[in-house]
Amino acid sequence: MSYSLRDLDYFTRLAAIGHFGRTATACHITQPALSASLLKLEDALGGQLLERYPKGIILTPLGQRALPLAQAVLAANSQLQDVARRAAAPLAGPLRLGIIPTLGPYLMPLLLPPLKAQASQLQLFVHELMTQPLLEALHSGALDMGILALPIADKSVAVYPCGAEALRLALPQRHPLARQKKVTLREVQALELMLLADGHCLQEHASQACKLTAGNKHPFAATSLETLKHMVAAGTGVTLLPALAAQPLTGMAIRPIVGTGGASPQRQLAVVTRRGSPFQAAAMALREVLKPLLREAI
Repeated sequence: MSYSLRDLDYFTRLAAIGHFGRTATACHITQPALSASLLKLEDALGGQLLERYPKGIILTPLGQRALPLAQAVLAANSQLQDVARRAAAPLAGPLRLGIIPTLGPYLMPLLLPPLKAQASQLQLFVHELMTQPLLEALHSGALDMGILALPIADKSVAVYPCGAEALRLALPQRHPLARQKKVTLREVQALELMLLADGHCLQEHASQACKLTAGNKHPFAATSLETLKHMVAAGTGVTLLPALAAQPLTGMAIRPIVGTGGASPQRQLAVVTRRGSPFQAAAMALREVLKPLLREAI
């Protein structure tokens, strides 16, 4: 006699719940139907899977060996269905998305409306993490994909660039450079800048893009861009902001930075996921939503 995936599902639920009546209720079937399913599975495997008592159940040695294998079969089937579903509609179903804190509060309000319009069946769960924890969560399976800033050294991640974000200089309105319509990279390199604390990739990206040195770093380091903005508005110092976050507060001025050949220092944004995962098609689809959005916003 053969058995079905449903029989395996009932068996794993019974092992987890430990009671026939409660398991039948959870599975929306009768106790006789649950017993018949278990008997069919036991006949196919050639042995008893559990002992049944008035107060619960006890797995037999065969049941203990069969349980993790049954769970693995069900997990593989779920992954197979997910691959097939995402091949037909990449941005559909549940999606756990990680995004770095210097991007999340500014990009997500812009992304959600077009994403909802283009992918109405998407169930999005957003997690804000710094780059290294985001990559670790991606590898552990806690996240399906992420949006972050390049470069990253992890070669096991599939990277889909979606746009560049220029860096701006944020300074108090009373600062001498605020009288200019733009500032040069050389002028920025002469400043002492308030930057984010260690662990935020923006500190490294800004240092590389603007060729900063240790002498450019102000003793004050913040844990968020909003804290930096309020410090600038209060006249405490100057900082660098990515374009999406460069909305001035009262008392603050934002100026573009002109580098060599007139180009502005910038950071490259990308969608990432695990290589070979079923979410690569979804990552490419998300990139296509982001590209025109970033061009328009930045």
